[in-house]
Amino acid sequence: MQQQLLHGSTGARWSGPRILPGRRVKPSSRLVVRAQAHGSFPEEQEAEERTSTSYSPAARRAYAHIVAPQRIGAEYGEGFMQFRPGGEPRRLDVAALNEQLKAGGAIRMRFQLRPDEAYGTVFDFDAVVADTAGAYRRAWATVAAARGLPLHPLARLSMHNTAPERIIMDVLGWTSSMREARALAFELAEAYAGELGSLGEGSKPGAEPQPGVRDWLNALTSFNVPVALVSALDRATVRRALERMHLHDHFQVLVTAEDELESTAQRYLSASLQLQRPPNMCAVFGATPEAITAAHNCTMKAVAVAVSPDYPAYKLRSADVTVASLDQLTVYNLRRLFANAGDEFMDLRKQRSDDKPRNTRRVANALL
Repeated sequence: MQQQLLHGSTGARWSGPRILPGRRVKPSSRLVVRAQAHGSFPEEQEAEERTSTSYSPAARRAYAHIVAPQRIGAEYGEGFMQFRPGGEPRRLDVAALNEQLKAGGAIRMRFQLRPDEAYGTVFDFDAVVADTAGAYRRAWATVAAARGLPLHPLARLSMHNTAPERIIMDVLGWTSSMREARALAFELAEAYAGELGSLGEGSKPGAEPQPGVRDWLNALTSFNVPVALVSALDRATVRRALERMHLHDHFQVLVTAEDELESTAQRYLSASLQLQRPPNMCAVFGATPEAITAAHNCTMKAVAVAVSPDYPAYKLRSADVTVASLDQLTVYNLRRLFANAGDEFMDLRKQRSDDKPRNTRRVANALL
């Protein structure tokens, strides 16, 4: 607890003997004020703990998912550490994974006969497979209807790394108190957890996957193209939604919050590592600019799906291909994505050396 001399500050509590009116204070007497910052009083701490513990574990996980910052990952050097028994740890960055996972031997011959199997596909669960953005807006509408608060249909409810408390206070203007905003944020997390738990149910919104997802996954499965799914949600929620949508048989790899990966690029690299495909032979299907940037940082191809109202097609121009729905794609389009591999910008190329050749003497009729 911080102690300081009296300087006329307000909101502090007195400590020491009581001073009667009209009585002079001796120079030797010292008055000490114990100042406490806002939110450090015991009753406020109990209120905050009561707010965070009065909701279900699913709501607390949903709140952590909402407030977690979206980390794309480093442009260079993103990777993992490989620990070998009796040896020093080895760093597996993007270049090392591209070299280590390169096909060779019989697998290379198989990929020459069936070139579609050489590629890997990575799908984002959020906004690409399931309508999580719609679930988020429905959660806001539920809180607004329960509290009788106004909610504009065109209000921007999600911003880059912005906490829901700031949206409530600065964008919607529902309250000016941080404590009330925190309570509303946890109510939002409770409603959002309920919406995520009901994804795939036949009688509720979000029962079906996004348009074209089922047909595109069936086409990839028929050509034996490995498919991975990446999400920042917990594994139980993702698997339950996939089982209700009858899509759980299409994904060979699931990368979820239980893997405890720090950035989006690490999730993509983990998916390619589990698919046994080099990152430069994988295509990422995302719906946000962050997903496109993370895919390019991992030397992957990026296919943008313009299904989110927050990210129209003109904000996804950095992708290799931008489509309105996945039903516009064919497996041949996936092969054309990698047709110019090695000749694109920033690819390594062989150059002829300018060094003069060595002076060599040709010996005719030499005896070996």
